[in-house]
Order: sequence, then structure tokens, then C-alpha cells
Amino acid sequence: MFTVSAFHSYGDDMAAATTICFNWDCVSFHPLLGLQVAVLTLVGQAMGQDLPSMAERTARSGFKLAFLFSGMMAIIFFSCTSWLIGVFTSESTGIDYTHVREFAHPMLRLTSVYLMMDAVTLISTGTLRGAGDTLGCMVIHLFLSISTAFIIVVSVRYIHINPVYAWGVFVLCIFATATTFFIRYKLGAWKKLRIIAPEK
Repeated sequence: MFTVSAFHSYGDDMAAATTICFNWDCVSFHPLLGLQVAVLTLVGQAMGQDLPSMAERTARSGFKLAFLFSGMMAIIFFSCTSWLIGVFTSESTGIDYTHVREFAHPMLRLTSVYLMMDAVTLISTGTLRGAGDTLGCMVIHLFLSISTAFIIVVSVRYIHINPVYAWGVFVLCIFATATTFFIRYKLGAWKKLRIIAPEK
């Protein structure tokens, strides 16, 4: 909320460009969210059966599918940028969208860069939560969300950096989030968690 509000403070043209980018981002994000739920469920079942190796194979399969989908979407976002923006900026409305397109074009291409980072975050957190590492995920996500909002608000409201550069900072924050959760996944402590206590 704070991040979106910060971008909207640049004015109507930037607000429209931000909305365009987030709308197309949702097209990629929601299918990945469904894949996250699938990974979370299957990892939880495997860990409940005390089969961490099966849970890890599930996670790897989830990463492959997520990378395949997000990679395809990234190619579409990068190669069809003008057409995707044009869906929301039709000249037939009689409104001048020149400045909106100027903002949205580089922003949507930057969005194509972080789509695969969304995949990393969602599959990593799905695996961790499925294994029972829910508190850790919550604390890390809360900290990173607050940090991202703080960085963006400071960059926009106080440093007054270029709007497209501010979007670039936002993308870097998404990279940092994905990297943090992937490192937690790779450390493997989640494989030692037990959802169901062993029988005595």
C-alpha cells in the first residue's frame, strides 16, 4: 500500500503507468500463487510422512515449472511491451497517453526482469511453509516488506529520484526478497522439521 501510494505521488501519468505494470504483473503472479499452494500442500504431505527427500524433489519440480512459466511471461513482457501497454492506452479514447507510455515502457521491461524472482520467492516460501517453517517466513516477510516500503518512500518522497529509477529500486528490493528466501531454502534446516510428532 505504501509503495503504491509512493509511486502515485509522482502524478497521474506515473500512477497510470504503475497500475498498468501491476495489472500485467498479476497475470503472471496469480498462476505462480496457485503453484505455490500446490508445492506447499505436497511438501506438507511428504514431511508429514517423514519423507524430506520427497519434499525436496517436490520443491525442485515446483522451481522448474515456475521458472518455465515465469520465463515465458518475461519474454512476452519484454518483447511485446508496446502492445501490452497499448491495451490500457488506446488512442480511440481521445486521451493523450504519451507520458504514460514513456513511463510504462521501461517499467514494464523492468517488471519482466523480476518475474522469475517472484517465482523464486513463491516456491521457496511454499516449501518452507509446507515443511512447518511458518513463523520464520512470517517474520522475514514482515521485515522485508517494511524495509521495501521504507526504501521506496524515502527514495520517492525525500530523495526525489527519477520515477523509473524508483521502479528500479523496487525491482532490486524484490531481488533481495527472493535471494533471502532462497538462501533459507538452500540452508536446508526446513528438512529437519517435523510436522507430526513421532510416536512414542
